[in-house]
Amino acid sequence: MTATPLTVEELREELGLTPLDDGAPSHGALARLLRLAIARWSPTSRSELYRWLGDLVTLAELDWPEQVKPRVEETLDQLIRLGDVEAVSIGERTDDPDDDNPDEGDDPALSRPLRRGLNLLATPPRVVRLGDRLLLCGGAEMNDAQLDAATLPPEPGLAGVLRWFTPDAPALRGLPQVSAEEWLGYPDHRRIMDRRAPRADEDPKGGSEPVKLDLGALWAQLQREVQAQAPHEVSGELRVIVGRPGDFFGSAKQGDGRWRPLTKAVPAGVYCGARRAPAGANKERWRPVLIELLDDRRARILDLYDWDELAWAQLSRGVATGAPEQVRLREGVIVADVSLPHQLQRLMALGVREGWRSRPPPECLEAILTSLKDRGGLTVVSQ
Repeated sequence: MTATPLTVEELREELGLTPLDDGAPSHGALARLLRLAIARWSPTSRSELYRWLGDLVTLAELDWPEQVKPRVEETLDQLIRLGDVEAVSIGERTDDPDDDNPDEGDDPALSRPLRRGLNLLATPPRVVRLGDRLLLCGGAEMNDAQLDAATLPPEPGLAGVLRWFTPDAPALRGLPQVSAEEWLGYPDHRRIMDRRAPRADEDPKGGSEPVKLDLGALWAQLQREVQAQAPHEVSGELRVIVGRPGDFFGSAKQGDGRWRPLTKAVPAGVYCGARRAPAGANKERWRPVLIELLDDRRARILDLYDWDELAWAQLSRGVATGAPEQVRLREGVIVADVSLPHQLQRLMALGVREGWRSRPPPECLEAILTSLKDRGGLTVVSQ
């Protein structure tokens, strides 16, 4: 018996690579292929995944480099952001340009998730309860036919990666269920405190009482560190975040919104900010810093590890000073008025995204807002 070769259309249908109007398959279809590959070959790398998927796409006569690969990159970033896939370091780090693109932090609404390693692992399946919705997370292989029958219709775009179920879905019986806080994991602001002071649970003055590890405590720790730095002359190469929570935030690179150059109009104090990259580096890049402005001529500067630490520092400053940053709620859409760190972007990723806006399913809206308030110290302003 001779096997009949598949036509291009049949191959696309079999692999789930039927293109949309823009010439690329949906994020949801690509997520399924990525989960399958990572579960079977874990640990693997981005470059290995791209080679495999690139071959499939070429067989399906789709444009890999121009149309499909960018969507695959977005989809894989979303899987890492949601916790379906974990990036870890196994053995010695090797250079792999496909795996390590720097995040400038200039588009914090959709910045790439933190790269804590080059090896990609599938996480075990688990169910996150968010209000009256269940979210299936994890990259391990499961019974796709059973899941498809129970999965709620996908949202468009990146939100199509999410697998939502009703609370009584039989396909999820027997899987471990976790809360939103457990799904988010160890608070990243505490991770920052641990990194800067490994014994952050002890009193730096030698007392026996433990130091508080709430969000506001991060700002106190960073203030101590910047105040230990030597003063520098103020220059136009420094910008700080000022203004009121809720004002247009802007970006360090553009110097707009709440980002201002250090001038006499900025009163003395400690601010989150950025400095232009030093001579010999890319002059269009800005580096995150903490700045203590002493007067109109002198300032102390503390370099921060990355833009994620800056985002946490700004949230912590708001809590510590009694002027918390905010998000707005407008007709079921969450609008971020400040750059959110990656851990909180995971919450925003639960909805249909458009820039700094997210429209989550109505059934889990309240649970998401509660986590933004509890984890990020944010105020929710209803409009």
